[in-house]
Amino acid sequence: RGFVIEGLKITDAAGNEITNPSAVTPGQTVYVSAKIVNTSGVTKTALLMGVAYNDTVMNNINYVPITLEDGQKYTDPVSLTVNNENALVLKAFVWENFDSNRPLVSEYVCGVE
Repeated sequence: RGFVIEGLKITDAAGNEITNPSAVTPGQTVYVSAKIVNTSGVTKTALLMGVAYNDTVMNNINYVPITLEDGQKYTDPVSLTVNNENALVLKAFVWENFDSNRPLVSEYVCGVE
């Protein structure tokens, strides 16, 4: 697909990986990050995204569209504020774009305990 994507994860402000929802408090900002490298030989786009769900309803989303020349990498995190904790599920995605919704890597899920 033209990308090497490593280390998709959700962390707190100190960089500690969040692996269960009880580690997150209402109003807390978490960070979605990955190392995304374009290895396609041409300019390509990607979308790094974090989503918070409560009781299976999306309550917040944040994303950054990324355009990378061949050989360039992207490592900046995307912030996501969690609104409440009822049946909290956090997900991180890397998609090609919103038009295709094609995943470039398996999603990272921090789900209900």
